[in-house]
Amino acid sequence: MRLQGPDIPANLPNAALAGGRATGHFGEMMQGRLGVDGPVALLTLPCPRFVAEAEIVPEGSSADARPHPLAERAAAIAARALGLGAAPRVDLRCTAPPGVGAGSSSMIALATVRAVAASAGLRLRPEIEAPLLLEIEGAVDPLMWPDAGALLWASRAARRLETFATAFRWTLVGGFDGRPQRTDPEDENFADISDLVAAFERAAEAGDRAAAAEIATQSALRNQALRPKPSFAAVRALAEELGAGVVVAHTGSALGLLLAPNFRGARRAAEALRRLGLDAVFVDDAGGADPA
Repeated sequence: MRLQGPDIPANLPNAALAGGRATGHFGEMMQGRLGVDGPVALLTLPCPRFVAEAEIVPEGSSADARPHPLAERAAAIAARALGLGAAPRVDLRCTAPPGVGAGSSSMIALATVRAVAASAGLRLRPEIEAPLLLEIEGAVDPLMWPDAGALLWASRAARRLETFATAFRWTLVGGFDGRPQRTDPEDENFADISDLVAAFERAAEAGDRAAAAEIATQSALRNQALRPKPSFAAVRALAEELGAGVVVAHTGSALGLLLAPNFRGARRAAEALRRLGLDAVFVDDAGGADPA
């Protein structure tokens, strides 16, 4: 991919800050096929506690950098697309482990692309970033879109499918269950969720949080038959006790509870997840991360 003049925005103020940042997600509210032969579609659950930051190391600098193979690939593709010549060195920091379903690869690629663009005094539009990320990794989360929490997304095509009327806010209590599992861009073995998408559209239009939580649970349940998580049944039973939904990474080890914002029993729920054996359990109250 090579960007042409009209694709590239004008220079921005403070462009000398050659850095890029991206935040991740915690699994998906839904993920699956839209019909037997339809695309793989997903609705991520944004989670700003997971962050990737990339900085360009100035040419000739003796400063140490934390290299990453994906960041190096992203820097090379972004530099070529922008006509910048050789790929710069990138210093990368990412708080999401690989394979847990928090969008670490998309975060790394997006932060790097943004850092390379910033080094040239540019900020790319999301519709330009998305196909670049698809070229970099083959399947991409919609982290470049500010409305990702309301966006049904074709991850293998980097394409918006639908924007829902409501981006629900939650108290999220989550952790990681079992071994990490990286996303395979060629894997299209997912359950059909066409009916869940239609139901979620109705829930979003009505602002029906309970219905949205149940849809997330049903998507997680369908995925359990394909990619089982060891603690899923126990977490689902806990969710029923609390009147919560269950959210999972449909590829990855993320598993958690969807509770109403400012849910008073969130810390007790976190302790329950720890007792079930989940790792790195946390509470994120409606977008405000809080270590549990």
